[in-house]
Amino acid sequence: MSLSFPPNHKIAGTPVTALKEGLRSLTRTNDRGSFVGLRSKFETSAHGAHALRVAELLGLIDETGLDITPVGRAIMQSKSMKKTDLAKADAALMALLKHIDELNQDPDRLFTITQVYLYGSVMRRAAQVGDIDLEIRTDRGPRYARGTDFQLYLDACLACVRSFNPNYHDDGMTREIDKAAEYLIFGKRRSPLLKGAQINSHQLELIGAPCQLIYSASNGMDLGAPILNAHPDYNPTEVTTHNTPQLTTMDTTIMAIPEPIDARFISKYRRDGRINEGDFGPYGSNPVARMLRQIERFWNSFTLFSGSEENGIPFGSSKSELKQLDPRHRIIVEADAFHGSLRTSMVLERQIDMVGNDALVKLHIGQVRSKRRKTPEQTQAQSLLILASAIHSADRLHARRLLEAREGSGKIIPSITFENDFADQTPQAASVYTDIILSSISD
Repeated sequence: MSLSFPPNHKIAGTPVTALKEGLRSLTRTNDRGSFVGLRSKFETSAHGAHALRVAELLGLIDETGLDITPVGRAIMQSKSMKKTDLAKADAALMALLKHIDELNQDPDRLFTITQVYLYGSVMRRAAQVGDIDLEIRTDRGPRYARGTDFQLYLDACLACVRSFNPNYHDDGMTREIDKAAEYLIFGKRRSPLLKGAQINSHQLELIGAPCQLIYSASNGMDLGAPILNAHPDYNPTEVTTHNTPQLTTMDTTIMAIPEPIDARFISKYRRDGRINEGDFGPYGSNPVARMLRQIERFWNSFTLFSGSEENGIPFGSSKSELKQLDPRHRIIVEADAFHGSLRTSMVLERQIDMVGNDALVKLHIGQVRSKRRKTPEQTQAQSLLILASAIHSADRLHARRLLEAREGSGKIIPSITFENDFADQTPQAASVYTDIILSSISD
């Protein structure tokens, strides 16, 4: 039994399928850059950054940001399935229990189905259910009881399997026992509603979830049996593997007040803070790369400073100023050309304030420093404005999706301000750039 979601289900605007792939990527690489840059699932790294923050808010990632929590593993193992009316699930369950009872009446039976425990949404009597979660226990039939010839039992299991699948190969691992039980109980093609049923796996009993003994060989069917807090064999002190599902239901509502997105998405969390213009998204639909090419034509290299990078100091800054940086509120972006002979840096301060139900998404651009004495180098300053706009557009995208996931959601109010010493550098450009980026990436 595991979490299940309707097909195409989204959490705060992020498809569950994309969230699962992002978590798998993080598990493989221990690199948040691989999560936000997953192009097969995220249109741009801004979408990936939003998904990463959603994962953090839901508690799917631990405090280091590099490992998956048990809740995150449950999301990774979750299934997407179409919901079914409870009445239809009840009919399928009743048919299965009648079939099991008939099997148990055969004196020459291979197996005795000893117990059937019901879990999940059908047990809770939810109006709409995914699949039917069952823990089915079996034992050898009377003719093949323990103490009799084991090879005779194996041969009978193999013959049973081949009656359903003539091409079945015996690999010598006694898998024909499990396969025979599966064929006898579910038939050659298991109903999709019964995908959640497990035979002798003992996995459901490990999660300590409520369950109901609805069938036993001694007492037959009992759909009115009491609901137990956990399976009788559940041991809370038992150490289970990391693959064991830890929960079966989950509240995915996010009520957190929006904060600026972690700006390190723009550098894919590289330790040196290096920003590649192509990282924002695929080249064919990458508005950031497209605008940068038009302005700086690959002359410059770009770096993000957020207080965690392993590199030098941006132009005009000091070590004490670096200690004041953090990736959500105060960062520095720098352009460098001709091996440091021309450098320009820009301080970006970001904040999101709630005004009633509306989100005021603020970007303050200031302390523009350049090796040119009087005014910042135009190409570098404009390029940094584009990067600032990319980060601001991600903040707006993130805030909008969080608000849309809440009842009574408000609107996004953008605010871009400049220091006086930058007032003559087309202060409206950042707003224009942001609108261009948002129009390209919004869905």
